[in-house]
Amino acid sequence: MPDVTVEELSVRFGSTEAVRRVTLRVPSDRITVILGPSGSGKSTLLRSVAGLVEPTTGTIRVGDRVMFDASRRLNVPPEQRQLGMVFQSHALWPHMNVLENVMFPLRQRRVDRAEAHVRAARVLNMVGLEGSETRYPGQLSGGESQRVSLARALVYEPLVLLFDEPLSSLDAPIRAQMRREIRSMQEGLQTTMVYVTHDRAEAEELADTLVVMRRGAIEEIGQADQVLTRPASPFTADFLLDAIIVRGRCTEGRVRAGWIDAPDPVRQRNHAHPPLGRGGPLRYCSDWV
Repeated sequence: MPDVTVEELSVRFGSTEAVRRVTLRVPSDRITVILGPSGSGKSTLLRSVAGLVEPTTGTIRVGDRVMFDASRRLNVPPEQRQLGMVFQSHALWPHMNVLENVMFPLRQRRVDRAEAHVRAARVLNMVGLEGSETRYPGQLSGGESQRVSLARALVYEPLVLLFDEPLSSLDAPIRAQMRREIRSMQEGLQTTMVYVTHDRAEAEELADTLVVMRRGAIEEIGQADQVLTRPASPFTADFLLDAIIVRGRCTEGRVRAGWIDAPDPVRQRNHAHPPLGRGGPLRYCSDWV
């Protein structure tokens, strides 16, 4: 599966810059989670990759293929990008049964009906919905509907799977179950996935790479376990850890943990920093002690 590369991407809606010069590489065969509060630009960034939003500047590549290049006025339509998208709303056709909903992307691509039937049945079995082919969306639970949505995204074998807060409308036990299933499916298929959420629990369970966004820009990016346990910025610590950050002045020769507003910030966990001169400004994160 290919990686995804975004370079200097900006998205402007009128006077509002929703995404600000974002550069990001999504590694192949892994799950990259984009995490941030409402209004941070994470969904706009994802929809730009999908082709549902046209950026103002920058480039988007999937593998070696350029999907968007503002300087060349190149913008590949969504249906030609071979990307799968799973939305928060299940977006199932109410007049189609489960099998027909899953077959729909293949029929749009003029795949033979018999072959489309076989492929749809295979992915329904993969997501645990075998035997539900003739049921209609109104007869499904929230978790079952999301499985149909996932099967529909998988059926045409996309290069990359994109998830836009797909579990936020589900009850907590179903969310936890679906997180495990998505993680297990990714490991089995070795599919490149980009997953947008504001939920730390989803990031903890799903992310290989974690991207934290704030006000349209990337605040922090790194291996998920590193970002979750040793965040590099006060905003990330506050957002992920509910940390209490105390600002003040150094009155002792040493401090433990936190951030020092010295020329080159030093970050340690449960270790003393090198001596800091009296009166020097510091920020101290109590959650790290």
